[in-house]
Amino acid sequence: MRNKECAIVLVFLFLIGCASRQTPAPVESIDWKPYNQNQKNYTVRKGDTLYSIAWRYDKDYKELAIINHLNTPYHLSIGQNISLIQSNKIVRRKFSQKAEKKNSLRTNVIPMSPKWVYPTKGSIVQTFAPWRARKGIDIGGRKGQKIVASNSGRVAYAGNGLPGYGNLIIIKHDNDYLSAYAFNRKNLVREGQKVKVGQVIAEMGHISKKKWGLHFEIRKAGRPVNPLKILNKG
Repeated sequence: MRNKECAIVLVFLFLIGCASRQTPAPVESIDWKPYNQNQKNYTVRKGDTLYSIAWRYDKDYKELAIINHLNTPYHLSIGQNISLIQSNKIVRRKFSQKAEKKNSLRTNVIPMSPKWVYPTKGSIVQTFAPWRARKGIDIGGRKGQKIVASNSGRVAYAGNGLPGYGNLIIIKHDNDYLSAYAFNRKNLVREGQKVKVGQVIAEMGHISKKKWGLHFEIRKAGRPVNPLKILNKG
């Protein structure tokens, strides 16, 4: 009889717990999720740009452009197959500085400022540690806080199609440097738009279930670099 009474109590407690939770508990993770590094191809989906695909697979967008015979402004079509692996070692040599300079003139990228600025105010709550899959830094703040372009350039991506980044903005600064601003509450710029250093581009969102903040990354030729080393130079 005692076992039966215990069972009834447990069921009753379970039902109370279910009733008190009107919506499912949020399940979210801001940790970067590694993709299959051996993946050879990617099928273009709605919202993708060459820059976002390169970012997803830790590639240099210039290398992907060469492999796939793409010219600026790198127009993609839904369903298009993008090769991620170069067929030989000659690909990098093919991309001359002269050709890239020509592409830069076509896209009319704003000259990068010699001084980078912090993308928002706040304390550093997570540091750069790529060996632990942390490819940027997290800066804590408050809901809706202003996020600015860390340097001048052109918006290469603005959307939420990259898993693990939420509302994301990627800015192309020059032929090597890209910066990313993730988990925004609201993006305030569009793809292709020119932005100047210090210009407001987004509103701050959640970097975890309970914390407001910004996840910020800088990449050089497709490789993550420590943002603090660049930001603190000025």
